[in-house]
Amino acid sequence: MTTQEKIEFKELNNEIAKAMKHILGLKDNWNDNGCPSFNQEQWTRAIDYLKKLSKIFFSEYKLIIQTPNIRPVADSSIDITWSSQSMDFTINFPNDLNELPCFYGKDTDGNEIEGIISTDNLNSVILLWLMIHQ
Repeated sequence: MTTQEKIEFKELNNEIAKAMKHILGLKDNWNDNGCPSFNQEQWTRAIDYLKKLSKIFFSEYKLIIQTPNIRPVADSSIDITWSSQSMDFTINFPNDLNELPCFYGKDTDGNEIEGIISTDNLNSVILLWLMIHQ
């Protein structure tokens, strides 16, 4: 791995650390509308998927995935969002671990993609969408 690649993965790890402190630090009713706090299992599922996606993205395309924003959502889910001049793409991880994550993307050409994913498998469509819009 080159120095530049290490720097890029460092950015991703920094975003993960910053988001973890923020999201797991939120208490019940953090949005003043009764939203419960976030749990470690939910966080781990989302971040494990992001790390796995990043590693396979690098392995498949020899590219460092753009560092996403990791944010809490008022319905107690976690969004991982990539935004660029050409697209926005979000994977949403629900609070209920029995529910599968969903994704939605839209690019400046009007193309849209959406679906539900299993955290056990990486969806090649997601990798390709992110690679094309890298």
